[in-house]
Amino acid sequence: MINGIYSLYQISQDRMIYVGSSGNIPQRWRQHRHNLQKGNTHNRYLQRVWNKYGAADLEFTVLEECLPEKLIEREQVWANTLEPICNVGEFVESQIRGQNLSNEHRAKLSVAHLGKKLVF
Repeated sequence: MINGIYSLYQISQDRMIYVGSSGNIPQRWRQHRHNLQKGNTHNRYLQRVWNKYGAADLEFTVLEECLPEKLIEREQVWANTLEPICNVGEFVESQIRGQNLSNEHRAKLSVAHLGKKLVF
């Protein structure tokens, strides 16, 4: 089991698209791939890149191994340094990280984001 920080880099566009952390990086990467292949990942921006450019255009890399208690801190450092375009928030630690949102909350977020468009 590898604890640490990982990234997804888009080869054809020469850009960093995602930085994440996990207490089990190989398992997390399998989850990412499975969800992206099924079209039901939690990150719609990452899903759009996957759909448009395909798996072969993405390079998965372990950036750093670290202790589990340092994951959030180190992920924030890497996100600030690499500025990935598909990370959803500016700060990796948020009040809703890892929580399931109610349908009511999702509806409110949907209304709040109407008209906003991210182009790839």
